[in-house]
Amino acid sequence: MSKCWILLIFALVAVTAEAAAPGRVVWSEPARYPEGPMVRDGVLYWAEMRSDSVRRRVDGVISIVFSEPGCGPTSVKPADRGELWVLCHLSDEVLRINANGEVLLRLSHDGSGGRLRNPNDAAPDGQGGLFVSLSGRFAARARSSGRVVHIGRDGSIRTVAARFRYANGVSFDATSRQLLISEHLARKVWRLQLSKDFSLLSKQRFADFDAMPLSRPGYRLAGPDGIAVLSDGHYLVAEYGASRLIELGADGEFVREVEAPAAFVTNAVVLGDELVITSSSINASEPYTGTVTAISWEGAAPDS
Repeated sequence: MSKCWILLIFALVAVTAEAAAPGRVVWSEPARYPEGPMVRDGVLYWAEMRSDSVRRRVDGVISIVFSEPGCGPTSVKPADRGELWVLCHLSDEVLRINANGEVLLRLSHDGSGGRLRNPNDAAPDGQGGLFVSLSGRFAARARSSGRVVHIGRDGSIRTVAARFRYANGVSFDATSRQLLISEHLARKVWRLQLSKDFSLLSKQRFADFDAMPLSRPGYRLAGPDGIAVLSDGHYLVAEYGASRLIELGADGEFVREVEAPAAFVTNAVVLGDELVITSSSINASEPYTGTVTAISWEGAAPDS
């Protein structure tokens, strides 16, 4: 074999390795239906619904931050003074806990007396409070009973927008005051423009998964779930039931698919040069097998 051919082969191998690098699995941890990951001060946290716990990973070591039987947490977000917000999906509650995992505030009803049914995902408002999706019923013929509420730093609660067919992932940009919300069963993502006091000014369709060049998932309840924000203004939306995440441009245009470790992918967050993905292979019965998996990644900013 000539030296020219040898050099050409080495060049092709190098290019292939470089192209494959962004999807390389860096580490993976078993989890029972993980959701709602976040990064604070370089530390990864996630909610584990079927183990009723919130966990964190530091230097490869996992510890339990919070645990309460029946809670069924699906999201953990930062609060003031090192505290955390925890969404208890199964007990219909939103909690604020301290660094020791002690409950400081327990919310179960809004200002009108309505139950906080099935809180699912959350996004900080930049002022110590957060936006929370209250999903509604997860079924093919479910009514549009999902909504998004705002919870103030003082625990006050009011509805921002309603009538979603399973309100799911949320993301908020404090500068533009734009809130993205996944309407899972309608397979759409909406962009809500809010006022300074977080009242709804307008609602526009941001993305329609059925209008994208995507193969139709075999799972009939597949739809957009958690939303990760990337540093270039793009978004990464988990498509639950489809084993993939969809990268969207700043205006909601389709960019590409990113393969997920398992079918029921719920969310993702960037941790340095890694993309951490929460997903499960079994979603409706024991043992609710899932993983928290990190793949190599470039071009995204950590969640906050």
